[in-house]
Amino acid sequence: MNKVLSDMHLIESHASAMDRIFRLSDLAILFHAEGKSLHDRIGRMVDNQLLSPICRGLYGMEGWTLPSVSGRLYPDSFVSGPSMLAEYLMIGTMPTHQLFCIKTGLPRTFEIPQGRIVFHSVKPEQHFGYTRQGFVNKADPERALVDTLYYYLRGEQYFFDLFSDVNIADLEGKRFTAYVNRFNNPKFKAFAHEYYRTHR
Repeated sequence: MNKVLSDMHLIESHASAMDRIFRLSDLAILFHAEGKSLHDRIGRMVDNQLLSPICRGLYGMEGWTLPSVSGRLYPDSFVSGPSMLAEYLMIGTMPTHQLFCIKTGLPRTFEIPQGRIVFHSVKPEQHFGYTRQGFVNKADPERALVDTLYYYLRGEQYFFDLFSDVNIADLEGKRFTAYVNRFNNPKFKAFAHEYYRTHR
């Protein structure tokens, strides 16, 4: 029992620094353990409801969020699209069980009991327009709209009407235009410029 309490205090003391998300490798370092010993100790933390399995090799403490998970899965990714439009109050509320992200490399989707995280893929030269906010990279409003429009043209289905439910009154037009022009797809550029012209 003393070992269980010791492990609980150890995890709690590191929770803030880890944004309440622990990789298997993090726990191996904290516990100075590996193999069966490591998994047994993690299992006791799960049984005591201090940790909950999120996906393979990732565990969360109470209070963890989907953005936190996205940042631990792919540290260079950033939250964008409708997820950030909702955060900036450019659209109505975003479902809390779904997160839209951008990363380089292959696209990935994670279906976990607590929600769905979609990582869309971009080329390295299109990986821009975000800032670090706490533990997570987040797109600025202009980039969030760019991604929303871009993936709409690629067949993305949204829970809102793109042509009537988005408020772009506070968008910085020059920045939005500059972002759009960094994409090489003529069809997308024409669509995005026309969208901004008719909705501003």
